[in-house]
Amino acid sequence: MIVWHNKYLRALIQQVQKLPFEQLEELGEALLDFTSVTDLQTWLQSTN
Repeated sequence: MIVWHNKYLRALIQQVQKLPFEQLEELGEALLDFTSVTDLQTWLQSTN
């Protein structure tokens, strides 16, 4: 379970690191409303 969790988080981090600067700014604002990692995952999916 922990290994899967780490791989999952690494994948999310890699997605964030690949975002262009403009989307990073948008993410910074959106983060204020996030309540879980699922919110981040949903946001990342909506930007693709």
